[in-house]
Amino acid sequence: MTNHPLLNAYLTASGAYPQRANHPELTSELLNNANSLLTKVQQLFEELGLKLDKYKFSSGFRPTDVNALVPNAAKKSLHSICLAVDIVDDKGQSLAKLMQSAKAIKIRLKLGIFL
Repeated sequence: MTNHPLLNAYLTASGAYPQRANHPELTSELLNNANSLLTKVQQLFEELGLKLDKYKFSSGFRPTDVNALVPNAAKKSLHSICLAVDIVDDKGQSLAKLMQSAKAIKIRLKLGIFL
């Protein structure tokens, strides 16, 4: 499998945590999960007329030791298995509002993406 162009940004939370790209927990299975997730999220953004590479990831891969320190994070967070991503929104929450639109909901359901 070819790595998604945004894989490193996903793994490192857009460069905030560069060490996560080489974390011992990061198996080939998790890398496959990340690539699959990014492909789906990119398709969602494209179908909504957006470019995923214009956004920053605030959280992508989260090792279990890091996840344990995150307030209110699920013990078995999907971030720890590369099946979740948090994307930085603007102050008006326009991305969050768009993702709740009927068009976005239809696309998300088709792709198996949940908020």
